[in-house]
Amino acid sequence: MSDFEVLGATMSSHISEAEERDKEPDVREQDDILSLLEGDTLSIRISSHGKFVNALLHSDDKKITESTIKFNILFRGNIGCTVLTRCNTRDTLIENGKTYCNSDIGKSDFKKNMEIYYNDNDSGGEIVKVNVVDCDCNTFPFRCYVPDLLLDFEADFSTGYVLYKDDMPIKPYYDKSNEKAEIYEFKNADGDSIQKLLLSDALKYLYRKHIKNKNSKKEIDVYVSSCLYIQPNDIDSIIKGYPVWYECNKNNIILGYEKELEDAKKLHEKTKIEVDKCEDNLEKLKKIKSDIYKNLLEYIKQYIDPESRKENFETIELITKEIDEYIESIGEEEFQDDLDKNINELYDNIKDFLDEHTISSKEKFDSINDKYITQRIEYDEILEAHKKCFQTKRKAESSVDTRSHKKGAGKKKGGKKKAGKKKCCKKKLSKKKGGKKTKKKKNNI
Repeated sequence: MSDFEVLGATMSSHISEAEERDKEPDVREQDDILSLLEGDTLSIRISSHGKFVNALLHSDDKKITESTIKFNILFRGNIGCTVLTRCNTRDTLIENGKTYCNSDIGKSDFKKNMEIYYNDNDSGGEIVKVNVVDCDCNTFPFRCYVPDLLLDFEADFSTGYVLYKDDMPIKPYYDKSNEKAEIYEFKNADGDSIQKLLLSDALKYLYRKHIKNKNSKKEIDVYVSSCLYIQPNDIDSIIKGYPVWYECNKNNIILGYEKELEDAKKLHEKTKIEVDKCEDNLEKLKKIKSDIYKNLLEYIKQYIDPESRKENFETIELITKEIDEYIESIGEEEFQDDLDKNINELYDNIKDFLDEHTISSKEKFDSINDKYITQRIEYDEILEAHKKCFQTKRKAESSVDTRSHKKGAGKKKGGKKKAGKKKCCKKKLSKKKGGKKTKKKKNNI
């Protein structure tokens, strides 16, 4: 069973169990709020991370009835692209242990992408039809399958969903004078926050908790503020499994990968500089150890004795700093009082310091180098995904050019005459026996 099958199964059971639980005070409070919404426009905004995955949003169309609810799904970004965290979930207020939104993104930041039709059933509702805006299934000989969007609520910003009435956020004991809106979390039957949730399951959750038998409106706007990225390792399955949806969105998907390539390149180039710096430091340490490790004791004696120190005595800052700090910690006079003992102790300390510093520098180098390798692999994966998308684009353009060429070649009349071309003679009529007129064939010049 795939991760998404497990996710779907557990989500269904969580929702079912949650429905059967006794209502807690905050649930009753929410019902009181929503009872005010009957006959008014209810809209919902979801804030999370997001990416399209190889899981069907909806499979088979079913009958739309009078009780069908239509969810208008609006996205902040383009399909295949990431978006900046720039929503009111960053502008929050904590009051009595609850999180509220202080400000809001405007409607102009969102664009309608889908219409999802939803029917009630024994299991709490199901998607019966999906229309993708500006994506005409009739122009393609394939079924219009749409991939699901995986919402990820584990983030460094406040995530969840907010309810709106007539474009105004709802707060407990709804008050028009107060436009704060509480951010709600998606929770399972045990009351724990759900970290990852498919859009299809999120709609089921919202339908059962806030819409079913509570709202008379048949059309609800759902504003999804999340990235709409496709992981490079998913692009093959998206291209093959959702050809119509991909064809409608491939230009934006290509642009998304180009943006990610640019960011990934900057990132791994910056990390490469860190790697080179760490490698350089490590090489210096190795050189220090090979050059003076055996003569370290003599080196220390020369450094602390101005009379024996040569004028061009080469000091190594890494070691001399440790020597200076050691002498300073003891006191210069005290250090001189028991010079032999202190020099020997200093020698042991410096050797340990060099060994430990070499180990930690090697670990730092390995860590940053591994990071660089990972970033480079990710860059290559994005590049490969971009190439696959671009190849499908070129193939599509090539087939369009071919069709256009064939159509143009079949035209007999119309259009401007091109210079340098010989005219074909007009077809003359000649009589055959029997008096019938037929077209006389003429060879093309």
